[in-house]
Amino acid sequence: VLRLLEAADAERLQQFFAALTPADRHFMKEDVLDPETTGQWAKNQDRLRWLSLVADNDGRIVADAVLLRHRGSARHHQAEVRLNILPELQGKGLGTQIIRELADRAWAADIEMLEFELVEGVQSKAIETVRGIGAYLTATRAEYLRDIDGQPRDLAYYRLPLSAWFRF
Repeated sequence: VLRLLEAADAERLQQFFAALTPADRHFMKEDVLDPETTGQWAKNQDRLRWLSLVADNDGRIVADAVLLRHRGSARHHQAEVRLNILPELQGKGLGTQIIRELADRAWAADIEMLEFELVEGVQSKAIETVRGIGAYLTATRAEYLRDIDGQPRDLAYYRLPLSAWFRF
């Protein structure tokens, strides 16, 4: 079941992130193993700035997604998508389902463009998913990141224009 993240989810969200592999957590922008971080996410929902969804399987969070609206007038029509799925459920269509739900909610909130930051050679399934729903590569920062073993990795930026996606 896809639903909004709630304050009562703080502990389950912490358990979800702990169940991800160290390699999956390595590229995240914040320390998701810090209970204070995940607790703040669960408790402080600023729906005008971000929307957090979880995939709930009998009380267990199996995926977490956030739609982060950019600040400022020039970029207010854009939002970044961050999505994490338990390894055993990756590549089974859950990511596509979650992105479609986020896209519907984004479009309803007058967001015209979704953006994804993905690590080439590491997040291949995610890249395949976003390309499969129509996102296209806009830029690559060569050797911008280091993986968990210290090897350089390229950061790829993908964009999904919702105006074209929702045109019937």
